[in-house]
Amino acid sequence: MRRALLTALVLVSALLLGTGWVGIRGWQARNHLGNAVGLARALAEQVLAGDTGQARRTLAALQSQTAAARSGTGDPGWWLGTRTPLVGDSLTAVRQVAVAVDDLARQVFPELLGVDFGALLPRADRVDLAALRRAAPG
Repeated sequence: MRRALLTALVLVSALLLGTGWVGIRGWQARNHLGNAVGLARALAEQVLAGDTGQARRTLAALQSQTAAARSGTGDPGWWLGTRTPLVGDSLTAVRQVAVAVDDLARQVFPELLGVDFGALLPRADRVDLAALRRAAPG
C-alpha cells in the first residue's frame, strides 16, 4: 500500500510540475508574442517613414521577442504537452505561430529595411519600374 501511495504521489507531482512548467512557458510566450505585435507595428511605421536607424533598433528588439517565444515553445516539456489530449493541438498551434513569426522577423523583415517605399509609390499615375526591379530581389 505504501509503495502504491508513493508511486501515485510521485506521478501526480510530476504531472503537476509538468503542467505548471508548460503553463508558465505558455504565459511567457504569450507575453513575448504580444510584445512582438507592438514592435511590428512600430517597425512598419518607422519603415514607411524612412527612419531606418530606429527601424533597425526596433527590429533587433522584435527579433529578441520572437526568439524568446520560439525558444519557450520548443523545449521537451512543451513537446510532451503537444502530445496530450485536450490541449495538445492548442500548444502545437502556439508553437507554429511562434516559429512563423520568428522566421518573418529573421528572414523577411530585415530585407524590408533596404526597400525605399517612397520610390515605389506611383507618381503622375506611373510606377517607377526601375525602383520596383531594385526592390524585387528582397
